Amino acid sequence: MDKQEQNLIALMDLAVNGRMQGVDQPDYPRLLTLARKHHVDNLLYHAVKKLPPPQQPQPQFLGALRKLAYAAAARDALQEKESAQVLAAFDGAAVRVLPLKGSCLKRVYPSPEMRHMSDTDLLIAPSQAQQAHRILEGLHFTEQHSNDESTDLYRSDSGFLLELHKSLVREGANQAGRDYLAGLMDQAQPVSEGSAVLALSHVEHYTYLICHTLKHFLGGGIGIRTILDLWLCRKHWAMDDTVLQERLRQLGLEVFAARLEELGQVWFGDREADEFTDSLGDYLFGSGAYGSFSNKAENLFLGRSGGNRFAYWRGRIFPPLKVMSGYFPVLKKYPILLPAFWFWRWIQALTQRREKLKTELRTVSAADEAQALCKREFYRQCGVLSLWLNGRGGQTD
Repeated sequence: MDKQEQNLIALMDLAVNGRMQGVDQPDYPRLLTLARKHHVDNLLYHAVKKLPPPQQPQPQFLGALRKLAYAAAARDALQEKESAQVLAAFDGAAVRVLPLKGSCLKRVYPSPEMRHMSDTDLLIAPSQAQQAHRILEGLHFTEQHSNDESTDLYRSDSGFLLELHKSLVREGANQAGRDYLAGLMDQAQPVSEGSAVLALSHVEHYTYLICHTLKHFLGGGIGIRTILDLWLCRKHWAMDDTVLQERLRQLGLEVFAARLEELGQVWFGDREADEFTDSLGDYLFGSGAYGSFSNKAENLFLGRSGGNRFAYWRGRIFPPLKVMSGYFPVLKKYPILLPAFWFWRWIQALTQRREKLKTELRTVSAADEAQALCKREFYRQCGVLSLWLNGRGGQTD
C-alpha cells in the first residue's frame, strides 16, 4: 500500500473504531478518490472531524465531506423507509422474505448511514416470486432486469433499488456451498411470532457473507469495505466460533475466511502485517468496491477457459441462451431470436462499451503462463485455488 492507501485505512479505523492510528501527510483529494472507488467516502467526514486541527482538511473541503455524510444519511433514511414498506407488504401478504447483506450489515456500524448500500437484497421462495412481483408493482416498483433462476432487479419511483433473490445457489463455489445456500432460507427464523419476515443467526449470516465474498473474489475481486464489514461482524456479532469454523470447514472456506480476517486484524486490530496480507491488501485496493473489469476478464480467461483464447472468445461472442435471457427477457418467450440479440449485443459493445472491450482485449492478449502461475500461487495462499481452477469466477459484462 502507498501512503494515501494507508491513510484511508487509518481514517476508516478512526471513523468506526475511534482508534487514532495517525494520518501522515494526507492528500485529501486523492483520499476522496480512493474512498469513492471503494464506496467508503461517506466515512471520511466521521473520521477527519476527530483529527487534530493541523491534520484536518481546509474548511471548504471539510464542508464538502460534511455534505457527503449528510447525503449518505438522507439516502439511508430513504432506503429504510422504502425497505420497511416492502417488508410490511410482504409480511401482510404472507410472502416469506429474508433480508441479507447491506441492510443487516448497517447495524454493526456506529451509525447505519456509515455503511454505503447501493441496493437492498431480499431472498424469497421461488414459488412466491409472482406474488412478490405483483406486490412490488403495487408499490410502484419497475422491473429492471429478470433472471428466472436467481435474481430480479427492481427500481422504485424514487430511485430505490431492490434485488429480489429467488435462489442463491449460483453463489456457491462448490457442491457443498450450493447445497448450503439452497437451504439457507430454511435456517432462518421469523423476527417475531407469526411474521413472514425472517432473520438468520449470526453464524449463518456470516457464513453466507463469506460465500458471497468468494463469488466476487473469484470474479472481479472485492474492495476494502468488505474487510471492514467482516471485521465489524466479528467484533459485534455473538457467534459460537466452534460452530462457525465447522460450518466454514464443511464448505471448504475456512482458509479463505481466515485470510480475510487476518487482513482485517492488520488494518483494524493489532496484528502485524506480513508479505501475504500486504499482497492481499494490494489486490483489494486495485479491485474497487465491486471488483475491476480487467480482473473479471483475467479470471474468466485463466480460470474458467483455462487460458484457451478460442474457448474464451467463443463464450464471449456467442453467450448461451441462459446468459442472454437474463439481459434480454424476451428471449425466454422467443428463444429463436437469440442470433438477433447476439448481433444487438455486438453493436452495444462496439458503440457503448468500447473502453471495456479495449480493456478486455488488452487483458486477454497480455495474459501468459507466468501470469497464470502467479495467480495460481496467490489463490493457493488464499485457500481457493481449486475453486478458481473449476471456473467459479463471475461472467464479464
